[in-house]
Amino acid sequence: ITRDARMRAALSAVISSRPPAFVLAETSWMGQYLAAIPGSVTILSAPNVDFDHYARRAASESNPILRVLRRRHWRSVRRYELGIVAAVQAVITVTEEDRRRYVDAGVSTPVHVLPITVDTDRFAYRTPAVTAEQRLLFLGAMFYQPNVEAMTHFCREIYPLVRRRMPAVRLIIAGSRPAAAIRELA
Repeated sequence: ITRDARMRAALSAVISSRPPAFVLAETSWMGQYLAAIPGSVTILSAPNVDFDHYARRAASESNPILRVLRRRHWRSVRRYELGIVAAVQAVITVTEEDRRRYVDAGVSTPVHVLPITVDTDRFAYRTPAVTAEQRLLFLGAMFYQPNVEAMTHFCREIYPLVRRRMPAVRLIIAGSRPAAAIRELA
């Protein structure tokens, strides 16, 4: 877990002048800063159950030594995330499945589902204009293992199929701190 002293200092400066009545932390990794904001209603927005990603990674590890280390890491992340969840007044997930994972893990904090939605009238699909260069863009934290796995899978299994139908299409993967597996795709 990354603790950023500059983030803590900036947060302290903001709340010392005007303490918030309500705080929404986006992801459990930002939840670590909630302890610095006493007296506020705190809600955790959890678009992913992070410890699940670590469990899947441990389960799929073929190297027995790394598998043991990944299981240890999973237990540590699970303990951390469930501690954050226990310290807030409510949790928002985007799927019923994620809500169930928290409940099954023994969470007593209220967990609500707020699905990700798109206004299909306002953002109706329009056939893209045909240009000399067609591009696909993936934007995300490229050190985040689920993004790394998604893009390596996409490039290995799906992108070749897209290229067969659209030979001029170009894929752009953009994001901070790309893992070696992402840099190798270049």
